[in-house]
Amino acid sequence: MGVYCPLAVVEQRERDRQDRTLGQARAHFHKVHAHGLYELTVDTAQMTPEACAAQILAHVQPNLPSSALATLQAQG
Repeated sequence: MGVYCPLAVVEQRERDRQDRTLGQARAHFHKVHAHGLYELTVDTAQMTPEACAAQILAHVQPNLPSSALATLQAQG
């Protein structure tokens, strides 16, 4: 599952928290999701935490195979 939001939002959240070293969000932004393969992504700038959680829970079903895992295994 990929949980993300736009860089501008991450930077604003970094400033708002006031307990972060400014610039960390930008420094890590492109590295965090560099592999770029997710079954599902949620955007925390567009959805509430509750809506994100509901979407994730709706997607997680133990009887469904993971397409991302199958892709990674094929690349092996």
